[in-house]
Amino acid sequence: MCIVAICKERKMTEKEFKNCFKSHSDGFGVAWNNGTVNKYRKGFMEVEEAWKYYNTYVKTFPHVAHFRTGTSGSEIPELTHPYLVDDVASTDTTFEGKKPLIFQNGVTAQWKSTLLEVCLQKGIEVPDGEWSDTRMLALAVRFLGKNVLPLLDTTSKFVHMSSEGYITVYNMGAFTEQDGIYFSNRDYEDVKTTTYYRSGVNYGWGRRDTRPRTAKPSSQGLKDDEYWAWDGTAGTWTRKKIRGKDTHNGKGGDNGIDDCIDCVNPQYCFQFGRCVYEVIESF
Repeated sequence: MCIVAICKERKMTEKEFKNCFKSHSDGFGVAWNNGTVNKYRKGFMEVEEAWKYYNTYVKTFPHVAHFRTGTSGSEIPELTHPYLVDDVASTDTTFEGKKPLIFQNGVTAQWKSTLLEVCLQKGIEVPDGEWSDTRMLALAVRFLGKNVLPLLDTTSKFVHMSSEGYITVYNMGAFTEQDGIYFSNRDYEDVKTTTYYRSGVNYGWGRRDTRPRTAKPSSQGLKDDEYWAWDGTAGTWTRKKIRGKDTHNGKGGDNGIDDCIDCVNPQYCFQFGRCVYEVIESF
């Protein structure tokens, strides 16, 4: 899981920027259109270098920033966002020209098989270099168009910047607007402690949010298969019903059903058959 910031009317403050980087420290990138061409710079792996560039050189609105958590693919500069939508889904760390770009917040399941399918269908070799789910999506968009994004992945949040600089957002309802910036999650906020851990060996990432919680509602009246869970994104207690079993079996640390429910993005649990539940009501 990453975070995308669409800065429409203002730049991120230093605190917002560093909060995002603290939670997603596997690389930063930023892109904008200068009225003629798209430009981006990505591959910043250290927060101070990233902030210095952003604060000094990014002056155009709107611009789109991305902070990566490497849930698929290596943690290298080339696999930071954005990606070029071209014949090889290029991973250049600097770009200036007339090519579309994409950013993603989320995890696309079975992306390797989708990559092979796209290459077989188009009769091309798999391009050189390391791969991630978002690089695969850039290649798919090149040959199938941008509207393939919500078809291949219904849960992720995508930002597509056309070659002319027009921005299209998929799953816009999941973004949070904060004084002229649209964030794909709330990791720009102050959090006392944020810990990332794997939900199982290969089952994505979750966040432990230790911001102060309100008192848990009374358990009186709950059925045997219901319980109260803290929703760190909404800041509320949510009554939930178990529809499946906890199959983590203690892998990846102390995770279990409570850890799964505390994830900022519980979609990973649905995606990989872990801890499936439904929301009854929130308080």
